Amino acid sequence: MLVGLVPVGGNASRLNIPFSKSMVPQKGFDYYNPVINHCVQNLVNTGVDKIVFGHGATYKQDILAYYQDTLFQHVIEEKGPSDGGNRFVNNILNIVEAEDYIFCLPDTVSTTTNYKDLLIKNNVVCGMYTIPDEVKGDRPLPNGKFDVKTFKTNINANTSWGTIKITKEVLEKNKIQSHIGEWLNGIKIEKVNLGKMVDIGTWTGYNYYLNNF
Repeated sequence: MLVGLVPVGGNASRLNIPFSKSMVPQKGFDYYNPVINHCVQNLVNTGVDKIVFGHGATYKQDILAYYQDTLFQHVIEEKGPSDGGNRFVNNILNIVEAEDYIFCLPDTVSTTTNYKDLLIKNNVVCGMYTIPDEVKGDRPLPNGKFDVKTFKTNINANTSWGTIKITKEVLEKNKIQSHIGEWLNGIKIEKVNLGKMVDIGTWTGYNYYLNNF
């Protein structure tokens, strides 16, 4: 069984909008198509059996209402460390059991249309994307480790992970107690290039998406 994991617990404080940041519209459509639907469609194209949305302390009513098909499961995140979906991933084995999980970010848009390249390898595989220099990301350093939540420097790379395939075995043996980028620095991972990506969680990122993507 293959399960998609989509954390939606953020409060949109950087955008200061009265609805979920994942629900801002994608460009280029003549109908309402929220940004979160980009990663959801990629998961569907990959062939997932279920998509689980991890909400915060309460359900995001706009996301809950938009995704009501039987493919989708909505859960409240359990107590525990939380940063960028950590709490959700920490507790996923208590929520739904699968052999493989694909974790993707709901407030990003990329040039890829599916995550199938992540499935041809084992254990933990990061989908790596080229991102704008003025947008923070978990950027690889020359030693292969991630420079967590940083802008582009003359040392780190112009790429960041944006999607992760994780096996049940890895989740059983390793607990994510910190930011996911820091957790990845402590375990064995592989990297796959999946094109370019932009994070629309800030107005800088969203405007870059509208003007350049």
